[in-house]
Amino acid sequence: VHCTGKIRLTDGLQGGSKASVVTRVLGDDTADVDFADLSLSYQGGSVSKLKLSDTAGISDCWFKGGEILITSHTTQFDDAQVATISSIDADGSIILEERIHNPITVEDDPHTAVEVALLSRNIRFSAAEDDPENPLHGGHVIIMHTSAPATQYIVG
Repeated sequence: VHCTGKIRLTDGLQGGSKASVVTRVLGDDTADVDFADLSLSYQGGSVSKLKLSDTAGISDCWFKGGEILITSHTTQFDDAQVATISSIDADGSIILEERIHNPITVEDDPHTAVEVALLSRNIRFSAAEDDPENPLHGGHVIIMHTSAPATQYIVG
């Protein structure tokens, strides 16, 4: 079996001088694991620019000040990151206001690559002006169910 993968060390562990590898075969405490070739290399650092593989719609929907979510590359939900867009380059690269942990890309590992999602967006509601007798009759917004204690804001 040939296995490869990348892990991200937390800031407190990145300066370590030694690494230990512990293996366990799930469901079999007697299994013997032999490493024929094991290599570890530090590929750390943080980034402030993201180049997405699919840039369709970014310039139309994404904007300075918008928040993005960089999903977790692990099974731990709290490894996700949230960042604020500082600007967007002509090629669709996103410049962030603050640095984030270097995300795992499809080229790094297609099984654990992160995804990027826009958390904030500008939405315009407009109603048809088809009732001359009652010009205030028109569009409305209904928020049906929100799990507590979420607070929702509509500005405009």
